[in-house]
Amino acid sequence: MRNHMAVHDSQMQLAAPLAAIALAWLAIGPIARSVTGLRGWAVVIALSVVMVSQPWILGTEAGPEDPRQILEFAAGIRAATKPGAVVLSTLVSAIPLYYSQRHIIRCISDESMMRRVSP
Repeated sequence: MRNHMAVHDSQMQLAAPLAAIALAWLAIGPIARSVTGLRGWAVVIALSVVMVSQPWILGTEAGPEDPRQILEFAAGIRAATKPGAVVLSTLVSAIPLYYSQRHIIRCISDESMMRRVSP
């Protein structure tokens, strides 16, 4: 399972908080110099609240697969195969890797792709 995180942006999930802190640190100086008075800070705080609450207001992008189906798929793989089995799948998600406890080769869309990955 060397590449099982290839399709996920976990590196960005790890780096995003650090990048946000760095950008905030850089922005604090100019904002503190340009914003004066209570009214200016109220505007800055209101804009910050609007930016942070956008995912709850506008929603987030739906995943390509239904989570319940993915979990059922993983449970089916675990029930139907032996522990050392290698399974080919059209799914992009890495969730079945964890829950099925099997080695899954993902993103096999057609027979030519299957030939490329098989020995």
